[in-house]
Formats: sequence, structure tokens, C-alpha cells
Amino acid sequence: MRSIIQSINPEHVCNMRVEQEGKPLKRIEVRKSAPPTPFKAYIYETKGKMKFWSQPLPIPYHEGSGKIVGEYICRKVETVRADNAIAVYYNNKPETRVSDEQLIGYSGGKLLKFIYMEDVVFYDKPKELGDFRTPSLCETGKKLGCWHEICKKRNFDCVRRVAARIMRAPQSWCYAEE
Repeated sequence: MRSIIQSINPEHVCNMRVEQEGKPLKRIEVRKSAPPTPFKAYIYETKGKMKFWSQPLPIPYHEGSGKIVGEYICRKVETVRADNAIAVYYNNKPETRVSDEQLIGYSGGKLLKFIYMEDVVFYDKPKELGDFRTPSLCETGKKLGCWHEICKKRNFDCVRRVAARIMRAPQSWCYAEE
């Protein structure tokens, strides 16, 4: 199963933690693109300069940690139209925790991906971004399955694989290995 690191704002992370009727308030993440399913997503809580009051109260204000705070499994990604008010009215779901106006603004007239989160787990102790690495690359920067002359002769994946530490948070998401 592929793994990704997904940057999520502190407000949305909080809504993923808060339960109502035994289910998290936020169960669908909205993105412009998504990897093929199924995949495991590590939740990177972005650093927030502005503190906010999360809903429902009484949860104290919270500032983003800038760390990997949890993970979830995605088995379903739905492609959704959000290019006009009618499409948004019929396609938006309360589990996104995004208003119709925000969805229209974010989509920019293009299709969106609704990423369904299952088996969400939050860590007791957040992990550092540097604990994760990019998927293995060979020295030339080609992805696994590269065919250097040495690899061709031995008939196996490149022996000169390197995996770089992830040092910066992704803008939306990126592939990763723990």
C-alpha cells in the first residue's frame, strides 16, 4: 500500500479529533488531486500563526504543531463537481466541514476529490517530519525499477537506491516512506 504525507490545517485536524454521535466531525478531506487507492495517509498538522476557537466548544484554542500527529487509511476517493452553486449543493457533504462558498472558491471551476478517511488514529506523541523519507530513488533520480547497466546485468531493482529525508512539509500531499 502506498503512503503519503498530507498537510492539513489545525482547524480541520481538530474537527477530525472531535466526535459527535461516535463519529468524527470531519471524515472527508477535499483536494484537487489524490493518489490511487488504497493508500495510507500520515496527517501533518500545519503550523498555524493564528489561533482559533474550534467547534463545538469548549475546546481551547489550538495552534498547529508542525508535526505528524496521526494517520488514516483511504479506500475510496470520489470525484466531485464544484463548479457552480447547484453542483455544490448536491455534491457537498457535511463531513467535509467546508462551506459551499469555500468549495466553489477552492475548486476554481475544476473537479475535486473527496478523500474518505477510515481507521483514523492520532498518536500520543507526534512524529517529526524528518522521521519520514521520500520513496526510494536510484542515484540518477529515477524511481525504483530503474535500469542502470549494473541493474540490467543483475536483473533486479537498482542497488544504488537512496531515500532522502523529508525536510519540508508538502503543499498538499507527497509520497512517503516511514
